[in-house]
Formats: sequence, C-alpha cells, structure tokens
Amino acid sequence: MGKGGAEKLAQMKALLRDRLSNTQYELWLRPDEQIARPLGRGLASLAKKKPLILSLDTYEIVDQADFWLREVINIAGPRLVWVIAGRKSLVQSGPWGGESYFRGYVPMAKIIT
Repeated sequence: MGKGGAEKLAQMKALLRDRLSNTQYELWLRPDEQIARPLGRGLASLAKKKPLILSLDTYEIVDQADFWLREVINIAGPRLVWVIAGRKSLVQSGPWGGESYFRGYVPMAKIIT
C-alpha cells in the first residue's frame, strides 16, 4: 500500500472511530474475531448441557475461514464432535486452493484411526 493509500485508510479509521460505538468499531475493525470467539463460547455453553455433534459441509466452502474455524473449535471445547465433510482428503497436509496456510487435520485423523 502506498503512502496515499495508508493515509486514506488512517483517515477512514479515524472517521469511523468517531462515529461508531466501541462495539461497532471493534466489529468493523476485526469482524472475524468478533464473531468467531463468541460463537465458540456459545457452542461451549450449549455443550455443557448435552454433548453436541456439529457437521459442516463442505470443507472447501469454509476453507477461507480456516484460521477462525480452528479458533471456534478450540474455544468450543471437548464436548463437541466436529464432522467436516469434503471432496478431498482433509487428512493430507499441504497447500490447499493455492494457499500455503492449509495444514489439514492430521492430528485429529490420527486419534480417530
């Protein structure tokens, strides 16, 4: 980002900071974090009453939210069973969709098999 772009971004942040409540501003600034963590806590609260199974179909669709999905899974805790469907083997680690962050779910697969 060039100097002009950085200045415009800073101006936009300052303008929004002045016009939005703290909650609204945090949601605008970090929407994934502001949604993922309460979702994980909510699922954990539900699972206290009765263990849950959550199924996601298909992994290729949630791939772009992989980092935050892992955060939700960690926060939700051990009383949830996650079923993540997909057309490709999720056990295999390595690049996915041209992105290098994808690591697969090898540790979980080793527990199950």
